[in-house]
Amino acid sequence: MKRPVLIVGLLICAGFLTSLEARNSKNLSKTTNIDLSTTKKVFVGWVDLPADQWHIWGYGSRSDWQQVIDDLNQDFQNDCQNRYLDGMVVRVAKNRNDNNAADSDLAIAFSDIHIDNKTYGISLSIHFLDPKTGAEITVVPPHLYYERRVFRFQAYLRKALQDVGMRIQVEATGSPKQ
Repeated sequence: MKRPVLIVGLLICAGFLTSLEARNSKNLSKTTNIDLSTTKKVFVGWVDLPADQWHIWGYGSRSDWQQVIDDLNQDFQNDCQNRYLDGMVVRVAKNRNDNNAADSDLAIAFSDIHIDNKTYGISLSIHFLDPKTGAEITVVPPHLYYERRVFRFQAYLRKALQDVGMRIQVEATGSPKQ
């Protein structure tokens, strides 16, 4: 009796894992029609999480929350430089006001940024811009990244930014690299 129950349980788990893999692979397909794979120099902007919402997320002050935002951006930008946009020359914004994309072939900017109260995922739009003309090349419309809960708030945000980085990688290079 125990053996059939165990087998059924394992099959259910396997089916659940397969559905999760299908969701992730669907999420990693290119959503825009523009080929950005020949881009050599990229400027990655600041993910300007709302600093005035420090009290909602349980921080003692705006400056404490701003430090978390700064740390998250630095980690995200390092990942863009070393992992997601590997092989490209990547410059990053130093702070929320830095949008100097001079000498870049492509600028990546973010808008419509907010943190979901239920999942702690980050919703944002990703804009791919021609820095020489300021024209928008293409945009990934607002999407909620990382809709799963873990046990630490900053871990949610960090994982959401990793998902954003993978989206940028797919759009800029044409394929995900693991």
